[in-house]
Amino acid sequence: TDIALGNQLPQVVAAHLLGQPGASLENDHSAMEIKGTEGYVLVYAKCCCPLPGDPIEGFLSPDRGLVVHRENCRNLSDLREQPERLMPLRWDDQIEGLYPVAIRIEMANKRGMIATLATKLSGIGLNIERISTQDESVHFSSIIIELQLNSRVHLARVMKRVRVMDGVRKVVRWSRR
Repeated sequence: TDIALGNQLPQVVAAHLLGQPGASLENDHSAMEIKGTEGYVLVYAKCCCPLPGDPIEGFLSPDRGLVVHRENCRNLSDLREQPERLMPLRWDDQIEGLYPVAIRIEMANKRGMIATLATKLSGIGLNIERISTQDESVHFSSIIIELQLNSRVHLARVMKRVRVMDGVRKVVRWSRR
């Protein structure tokens, strides 16, 4: 019944029935390592864009599978009202790949600033997946850039390089609500 209702992943139930170590039907506090999909339907939350190195938690969604959120995601705090659907997770040390993430940059509203930013990011081997701008004032714009990065450390390096650009006032990791 729990599988049909989406309360349990079939793989967890099967592992429990086979007596495999670490398989639990309870929401224990041992974290599952994310190594890839390995039989689980894993979806990375678009609201908080978790990256390897981020503290993470999973939410079991009947229609989407196991949705991976950053532990400090505002949406996850709303989902904590259903603790039976939460699963502690941690990244495997060997995980590879690129993951979407967005940064918000407040920068001077001057001619060529976005081109300079794009050139800087391209110069360090990054591709801008999406960009949106909003004028904060006559002098400053807020730019949200979506990139593909491999880890939280990679994100920190990128943000550090953007922060030192002339005309940049602030750089933060951006999350959707």
